[in-house]
Amino acid sequence: MNRNLQLSGGVGYNTTKTNDEQRKRWGGFRYSLDLMYSSGIFSFSGSYMSGIKGIEFTGSCYSEVPRCYNLSASYSKGCWYASIELDNVFESKHYGKEYVNSPVYRRTVSIKSWEYSPLVTFKLSYNIDLGHKKIEHVEELFDKSISTGYLRPKE
Repeated sequence: MNRNLQLSGGVGYNTTKTNDEQRKRWGGFRYSLDLMYSSGIFSFSGSYMSGIKGIEFTGSCYSEVPRCYNLSASYSKGCWYASIELDNVFESKHYGKEYVNSPVYRRTVSIKSWEYSPLVTFKLSYNIDLGHKKIEHVEELFDKSISTGYLRPKE
């Protein structure tokens, strides 16, 4: 089997029943996809995770988390390594949202996080070989010529 291409994914569903008139059921599907391809000195990968709607443990605060994705490419040859990563660069909504909706109080908050923001990362490195070599020692830990009542290895 060719192991140059790796693909994995997942699907989940969550739902919460509430007594809130606007959101009787809150939740939905969440899915993810990861892909990696390597060919010799080049490697490419990507990942995607859909957004999700949830409810805080106390049930008083609703939240919406936007989708997130990542694309990367890398090159490695000899002592050199270079990579570029693109996170959420084509996304226009860079924040999550939390809000409370009750008959007596309403509040909406935008949550800014680096996880949802666009990010471009470039890495370049050179590995320096300092010349340390592994020396293999083979030593005999026991003397076979000594007569003893203990178990001895066979000669």
